[in-house]
Amino acid sequence: MNASLPAGSRDLDADDWEDQDLLTKDEAAVRLSNAAQAVRDDLAEAEATEPERVPGLEQRLRQIEAVLAHVGGSPRPVTGR
Repeated sequence: MNASLPAGSRDLDADDWEDQDLLTKDEAAVRLSNAAQAVRDDLAEAEATEPERVPGLEQRLRQIEAVLAHVGGSPRPVTGR
């Protein structure tokens, strides 16, 4: 606590994990679905133009889809990207 604050006051700049802006599982699933689609798009382009990038992109897609499955999301994009 900041010594210059009155007794019983809170330092508003101090970390407070109870008051963090955390993602809900639904919000996380939407973001992950969109990220997975972006990787799919990159993968399709890389297959035609930069085949050396394909293994890394495939690994990234598997990782995203694994996390997405863990949060209970759909493996396809929600926003239609």
